[in-house]
Amino acid sequence: MASNLRSAIEQIVAALNQQAGRWCLRDEVEADQPFVDALYTAIRWDELAPVPWPDEAKRAFLREQSRLQADHYRRNYPGAALRKPQPPTKASFAKICWRRCWRR
Repeated sequence: MASNLRSAIEQIVAALNQQAGRWCLRDEVEADQPFVDALYTAIRWDELAPVPWPDEAKRAFLREQSRLQADHYRRNYPGAALRKPQPPTKASFAKICWRRCWRR
């Protein structure tokens, strides 16, 4: 399982690197938490299908699980980075165009 995860991460990083200048990985910040929670909820939602809770209770439970998982990683893997894919900004796009198109 760990080797499959490692392989998947390496493939994602390679794909992002092929798109150099378009996408990058950056450290997560507090403002990313709603996105991270929504992603975690989407991935784990089907597991709660048999649980007779209202949807809002399931969302609250999964949101808490997402945050507990991140806290666990930070505590148990010091120095590890929680990263998020970052699409290019207009400024980075302009910088790439200048580098690739006009700086020859």
